[in-house]
Amino acid sequence: GMVFQSFNLFNNLTVLENCMIGQTKVLKRSKEEAKQNAMKYLEKVGMAPYINAKPRQLSGGQKQRVAMARMLAAEPEVLLLDEPFAALDSYLKWKMEQQMLELLQKVQTPVLFVSHSRDEVYRLCDTVSCIHQGRMEVIEPVKEFFRNPKTKTAALLSGCKNICAVEAMESHRDGNWLWTSDWGVGIRVSKEALQARTIGIRAHFFTKEKPSEGCYSEFPVGEYRIMEDPFEWNVSFRKDRSCEWLQWKTAKMDWDPSEGVPEKLYVKEENLLLLDIDTDNRR
Repeated sequence: GMVFQSFNLFNNLTVLENCMIGQTKVLKRSKEEAKQNAMKYLEKVGMAPYINAKPRQLSGGQKQRVAMARMLAAEPEVLLLDEPFAALDSYLKWKMEQQMLELLQKVQTPVLFVSHSRDEVYRLCDTVSCIHQGRMEVIEPVKEFFRNPKTKTAALLSGCKNICAVEAMESHRDGNWLWTSDWGVGIRVSKEALQARTIGIRAHFFTKEKPSEGCYSEFPVGEYRIMEDPFEWNVSFRKDRSCEWLQWKTAKMDWDPSEGVPEKLYVKEENLLLLDIDTDNRR
């Protein structure tokens, strides 16, 4: 069973008829059996009062619920949800997430959920995969995917904004270093991390205060731009004009631009994402 991104309801049919058509045309159920089954699922999604309405008379959220009821009424073995919340505003999306989660927990049917929203994936899924150039790069528990992405694509999809190719530098007395040509800085790492070909840093992992212990790296702030979000500051910065921009995000309660932008930002080694893509093992 499938819920399309655009819902794909038949505009010339009523809500009830939309929920019946797959059962009568494909499953060859009688009209009475299809009607009873459709009503059962329309009641579950709260759309029973609208059975005589046409899709053009419904809101986006109501159309989505009809599409869900139509899919579930066919009693499929697997459900495919293709970005089912893409057409909804943020408040309605949140409400529909809760209703869908409750409904899917009741029917206990395996679900393949397609989404570009990392928040939806984190809240609704227990296992995740990312697809790059038609190939599935990883399949793993959702919390592990976000905590420790294994590839550049996985890091991007999980929300990491700062990603750069790296190469190992010659040995130094003060440790092991990776060079980031796009950022123009050296990254201090443990010996095991020298095999990384790409590195990622989440925007929230930069700190103003120099760590008092452990391995860390320094990022000079030569140029910067400050943008204000509702609950945090979003600072783009770079060493100089020859370098790519990095992003630092910090809560408004933790920093005020009137204090001045720090001359350096710091990242602990434990907060680096080491992205070493093994193309030979891609599925």
